Amino acid sequence: MEEKKSSGLFARSMMYAGAVVAYMVGSGFASGQECLQYYSCFGLWPMISALVVATLLYVWFSTVLMEDGRKLKLTDTNKIFRYYCGKKLGTVFEIFTAFFLYAMLAVMISGAGSILSEYYGIHQQVGRVGMAVIVAVTVLMGLDKILTVISKIGPIIIIFAIVVGVAGVVLNPDGLANSAEVLDSIEIQYYATPHWLVSAINAPSLGMMMLVPFFAGLGPKAANRKEALWGGFAGAMAFNICVALVAFGVLANIGEVYDKAAPTLTITNMISPAIGSFFSIVLVIGIYSTSIPLLWVAANKIVPDEKDKRFKPLVLILTVIAFLVGQLPFAALMNILYPAAGYVAWIVMIGMLIKQIKTRKIIKETGDENALAPIPDDLFN
Repeated sequence: MEEKKSSGLFARSMMYAGAVVAYMVGSGFASGQECLQYYSCFGLWPMISALVVATLLYVWFSTVLMEDGRKLKLTDTNKIFRYYCGKKLGTVFEIFTAFFLYAMLAVMISGAGSILSEYYGIHQQVGRVGMAVIVAVTVLMGLDKILTVISKIGPIIIIFAIVVGVAGVVLNPDGLANSAEVLDSIEIQYYATPHWLVSAINAPSLGMMMLVPFFAGLGPKAANRKEALWGGFAGAMAFNICVALVAFGVLANIGEVYDKAAPTLTITNMISPAIGSFFSIVLVIGIYSTSIPLLWVAANKIVPDEKDKRFKPLVLILTVIAFLVGQLPFAALMNILYPAAGYVAWIVMIGMLIKQIKTRKIIKETGDENALAPIPDDLFN
């Protein structure tokens, strides 16, 4: 019986991990641009230091969000910001996050067009229209179907990250050792932040901003505290291992990829054009898997109940608007939007830490593991 419970816990944790990885792997990560701008651009040891700090922060907030989501069981998942930041400031973050995630959807659509155009030479509008349509159709299927779809895409993206990272280093074994010299001889156009330590905080802050409402909706699906904590931990570790692998692969080949829109495609093409073609499809899958929850969260903010008759027309309207905004350049949009949102998210992270300290104190005093920090009666009204 105990063995069955452990097996079930592992399977559920892996499902959550797959969902988180697929959700977080969008055009920024899948193309290699996010790893380049946040980590690889600083050199080997600063990159490693940044990755360690970022992973620790990811593990912390992922487990907290998953567990708090399980306890709160919110119908409108965006309202979890009120729990962390109070009613007034939390409401501001609800609105900001809805706009931010919606803007991210436009970046994903733009990225799909850019990547397909760069690799296959097809018109950018083909990729943009195609991505907008399949994302809208998937969201119309509902959140349970979304979790099923993206949790199955996650393992594919993990394999992709392993191949890019390992192949990138193997193809250029001296690349990491010589990276400092190469970095001195090139000019990288975009840095997400001015220093590796700022990147180490900004990157997980950005991820947190995306994951707060998603985990609030995912947490109640956990059967108990243990499952919620392991689910959050597995998701954080799986995603950051993927990030680290790609960052190492990009740095090992920094001289060849620093000015490319999709560094990961350049690396896979170095292995084989056929593999490059296959992974160009994986890139699009990564964008697709991230775009789905972005659209769902934006629609959920306006119409919380997906069974409401207004929900489906709203999804279609939001998709059209995101497609129109997605006509703007992909790399520049990402470089502006990602760091800015990460800086704003520091406030939420501080609020989360304060709430966790209060919650742990109450749990210690009462012995009730399901306890939460005090919630004002009118907080969610």
